Amino acid sequence: MTRPEALSATPYWLYRHSDSVMHPRPLHVSWDGMVLRAENPWWQTHYPPNGWGCLCKVFGISAAEVKARGLTVLDSAPDDGFYTVTHPTNGQRVQVPNGIDFGWDHAPGRTWMPAVEKYPEPLARAVIADYAADGVFTRWHDRLANQVEAWKQEARFAGLRGDTFVEELRVSGMIPKDQIGIAVVDMRVREMLGAREQVLRMSADTAIKQIIKRENQAVDAESYIGIQRVLDEAQVVQATDGGKKAAYWRAQNGDIWFCVVKVTQMGELFFVSYRQESEKTLKKILTQAELERLGVA
Repeated sequence: MTRPEALSATPYWLYRHSDSVMHPRPLHVSWDGMVLRAENPWWQTHYPPNGWGCLCKVFGISAAEVKARGLTVLDSAPDDGFYTVTHPTNGQRVQVPNGIDFGWDHAPGRTWMPAVEKYPEPLARAVIADYAADGVFTRWHDRLANQVEAWKQEARFAGLRGDTFVEELRVSGMIPKDQIGIAVVDMRVREMLGAREQVLRMSADTAIKQIIKRENQAVDAESYIGIQRVLDEAQVVQATDGGKKAAYWRAQNGDIWFCVVKVTQMGELFFVSYRQESEKTLKKILTQAELERLGVA
């Protein structure tokens, strides 16, 4: 996001409040339509989402778009003050910007990636790589993992595990609507699926499902950052589910990594699953030629 290529293409960021929320936060409404340069420090604490249920978004825009839309780029962000809370872990008193829920006062993960779909594939890859290098995905994933642990302590979810736990969270409306770009899908697979977008996104719903179902397994935030390599270097790729999904298998250091992506009716690409696959399972679903490409005897 902060790479020179990305900043050159969209040097300004536009804050947009979502009118779809039932209980809008007044300050979020006041920030709607505000344009600041991408490097303004304000974004370090105010890049949405800015709390559970926040659906605000940020759009990266060019100088030409600013002019065409009659927007004004502010020289400085508004000073909305702070409130003080006691940190639940260390007991220290900390200041949090007004309008931001405690714990959300840093860029935790974008719900929308500015103009990436308009970028040439190499530039889109650079933006995604920048997110990973900046730790944005890891912070986003860790935040969700911490929230899952907190939910486990609540009486209403006591004893729930796996799909039952996930479904109860969905029914209760607890899962946020965040999503984040994690990779770029190449043209060959996009054409195979009929996708109109190139960015592979992970929803908070899917991330939470994976966190809950992959507990104590060798798939963590750092593993997900490697999905781009799996997509690029998979020895076996298949269309599945009637052409609605693509399955990837990649052999790495004696392990076989399996990844599934799906295309929506709108042509968007979403991550579905990522895990290590056993040779026993592989032998049931792949041909002999495919097994040989993966180095499976």
